[in-house]
Amino acid sequence: MLSDAAARAEYDRFRTNGIPFMERYYNRYAHRYGAPKLSLKVVLGSLVAIISLLQYLYHSNRYEIAREVLDGPLRISPHYLRFD
Repeated sequence: MLSDAAARAEYDRFRTNGIPFMERYYNRYAHRYGAPKLSLKVVLGSLVAIISLLQYLYHSNRYEIAREVLDGPLRISPHYLRFD
């Protein structure tokens, strides 16, 4: 029926023992999909890098807005120096 030895062993274990209630309730498809293959270090490192990039972009945007606000009215342009 099953040619893979690991799948056959899992099938036999489920046939003899069944699935405990908590495992059946919370992990209905866990035996099919398995655990994630990524390392926790990679996930956390990527998360920190993405958050840091977003924080940098936010602060850089706020800095540019503040410069425009502060430089705008204080700048003397030739338009204000005309006495027509």
